[in-house]
Amino acid sequence: MKKITTAILFTLLAGALTLQAQQNKSVRVLGDTSLEKILPQEMLFHFDNFREATVIREEGVENTVRLNFNLYTRQILYLSSGQQALVLSRPYEVERIKIGDAVWEPVDAGFGELLYYDGTNKLFRVKRTTITDVRREGGFGITSSISATTNVTSHADASGAIEEVLPAGHYDFETRESYRLVVNGRSYSADARGFRNAFPGNNRDIRRFIRDNSIDFDKKEHLLKLIKFCSEL
Repeated sequence: MKKITTAILFTLLAGALTLQAQQNKSVRVLGDTSLEKILPQEMLFHFDNFREATVIREEGVENTVRLNFNLYTRQILYLSSGQQALVLSRPYEVERIKIGDAVWEPVDAGFGELLYYDGTNKLFRVKRTTITDVRREGGFGITSSISATTNVTSHADASGAIEEVLPAGHYDFETRESYRLVVNGRSYSADARGFRNAFPGNNRDIRRFIRDNSIDFDKKEHLLKLIKFCSEL
């Protein structure tokens, strides 16, 4: 039996940090168009406006800025003194970000909201927007979809502001919320398989707990219950 460490749970701001599980939008673009003109605010940025945040870098340096997260590029944006949205430099040096009562940390080449940390194991909630280029093939009305990542180009103006542009085409956009499990520095999908892989040797106990508690992997409360159980095995 592992030594049980008191879990630290990070409380969400009621309403302010509420996320929608999934949003979809299909758009036909007639010419080069900025993503900001195509997508509604909630599908392009995490927050409806820039939030005051404390950015803590690895060397312990703290800065207070107003920032937001780009859900497509997964970049951190901050407001300059001239109220221009700029990309935060050296994001790889950022250890954590505090926004109100919430904490954000690097996970899977982006940043996720930290929901649970017991000194070893972490549970994150992440929100991302993906773009799919819908292409029509032949004359049978059959369509195929491919990732549109390579279609998006970024342009920077003299102030350093970045704009993502899509060329003409038909695109499907999806904004989705998901959860990630990090154990001993390794990231897993927070599903049944991910938990079993993250805690090897306890598959039988984990399967039983999932079954007996009817764990829904799309619900934060269920995942918190499961990770606390696994952490105490």
